[in-house]
Amino acid sequence: MKQTNNHFLLIGLPETGKTSFLAALWYMVSQSNIEFGLGLDHLEGDSQYLNLIRDAWSEYRPVPRNKAETEKPVAMWLKDRKTDSVGRLSFPDLSGEDFRSQWTHRQLLASFDKSLQEAAGGVLFVHPDSIIKPIRIDIINAAVEGIGGDKPKKAKIKDSPWDSEKSPTQVQLVDILQFMASRSYFQAPFRLAVVVSAWDRVHPQERRPSDWIAVELPLLKQFLESNEELFEVSFYGVSAQGARYALPHFWAGNFNDAEPFAKRIFEHQDAISAWIWGKLDSTSQETIGLINAGNKATELQKKALAKDFNGLMAGQDFYEEARFSEVDLRPETESLLRNGVLQNEEKRLYLARFLLEDAYPNELSREREHQQEASELEKKLPPNRVIVVGDEVQVHNDATEPIQWLIR
Repeated sequence: MKQTNNHFLLIGLPETGKTSFLAALWYMVSQSNIEFGLGLDHLEGDSQYLNLIRDAWSEYRPVPRNKAETEKPVAMWLKDRKTDSVGRLSFPDLSGEDFRSQWTHRQLLASFDKSLQEAAGGVLFVHPDSIIKPIRIDIINAAVEGIGGDKPKKAKIKDSPWDSEKSPTQVQLVDILQFMASRSYFQAPFRLAVVVSAWDRVHPQERRPSDWIAVELPLLKQFLESNEELFEVSFYGVSAQGARYALPHFWAGNFNDAEPFAKRIFEHQDAISAWIWGKLDSTSQETIGLINAGNKATELQKKALAKDFNGLMAGQDFYEEARFSEVDLRPETESLLRNGVLQNEEKRLYLARFLLEDAYPNELSREREHQQEASELEKKLPPNRVIVVGDEVQVHNDATEPIQWLIR
């Protein structure tokens, strides 16, 4: 075995796919009956959280997101099955929010600083759905002219405070990398595997990940190309989840042909409907009234209403025994209630949706968003659901591919 001091980090802003990737990776390296490119040599730290997210991933459930205040340092020592090279992949006690705080508050947490001192490389995650794009002046000018507004030079711009969290994603990422490279101990060239998460949602999928970065995050691509002496880079497209899940959340489609549902709420026909009406904001109440009157709500109105319902379902005050006393609950709902799911933030939405479906059995559709997509996903065995693409990729369903490149 070629024992090395290769130490690698997972890096990324909030909601960029780090946890889903980690769940798939832990599943693959801990398999004894299926050989992937890397196997687990040994683990430093507690495997409890890794097992939790692996089990959720393998059961086609959303992986629970780790909270900054509860994260514990964990590291996997991973062994290349062909070369016997070993690398250490660590997850310091940083959430995506902590990486963002390097930009917003100009702070580098001591735990990450310590991990970075030992690091020879890392995996940087970006997600197609969480990119904040820059607002270009030429686009704004064209939009103003297109809607018949004032000419750009005469338009009145309303001042608003600058929100650093809404800065373009590529600016935040480049700043994180510059912050890292500015440390006196920074080990150049730092090997950086750039992973575009949710690659199943990128169209066309035949695009090279490096080309996608060049189009969607050009500043990041230019920075990496201009600093080859600092960063050695390889680009990957990875779908660790494989497809979107059918979640219990409300979505716009739930309010198509929803007049009976809206009628019960608008008229406060029962205790649950009256409670819901009182919890909805004024805009959502107007949309409910619109649907109740037999009018069509716009897509934006339905999305806003769905968002309001999801917030309502997530609240700890959603369930009250007296309020639901007249509802005939199905066995699945009763089982969730008995098992204390109301106290589990990750599962509370499932129970809340079941309760509403039981309370409105003929009025509320049980159709889930992405239901067909999720059904197709569940037909696949866990190892076959992963997609990995990139110039260096050998096996296209092996989540260890980016880590293999780092270790080589």
